[in-house]
Amino acid sequence: MLSVFIFRNLITYLLMKGMVLKGYMDLASLKRNTHNARLRNEKLLRKILRAGENCEYGRKYGFRDIRTVEEFRAKVPLTTFEDYRPYVDRMINENTEDLLTSYPLIGYSQTSGTTGVPKFIPLTQNIARLYKKHTLTTMMAMADRYKRNTEGKALKPGRGSFMDFN
Repeated sequence: MLSVFIFRNLITYLLMKGMVLKGYMDLASLKRNTHNARLRNEKLLRKILRAGENCEYGRKYGFRDIRTVEEFRAKVPLTTFEDYRPYVDRMINENTEDLLTSYPLIGYSQTSGTTGVPKFIPLTQNIARLYKKHTLTTMMAMADRYKRNTEGKALKPGRGSFMDFN
């Protein structure tokens, strides 16, 4: 029984350390991305437009013909979730894809509903990867950095959230 406990703690420790290390790499990537931010954002916009040009929303707003930020601003209106709700409802109720994205869906993320009725946000593998990269691992690296700067100790693994601020 003791060996199982030691093994579980070792695995938890290694996972947490790996996530913190990944977080430090993600923070470095985020810092690099602040250099030439406009060019990087324009490149990302072009990538999103190319990836979405064949979905219903992309065809509606002519993603295929948009080449500049100015053309995007002129052709694609500012929106709220309510503008997307009919698409999301069709995606959920009719199991329809290729409406808002051409990427395969892996599920839906549900909001908390603090500002009204909970909303369902279509989730792709790429979005899940970006969420992990820009929230979970970077948060762990920042928590580790805070702990080291304020207490001189590294973040300790804990059950559940992988963290212990004791």
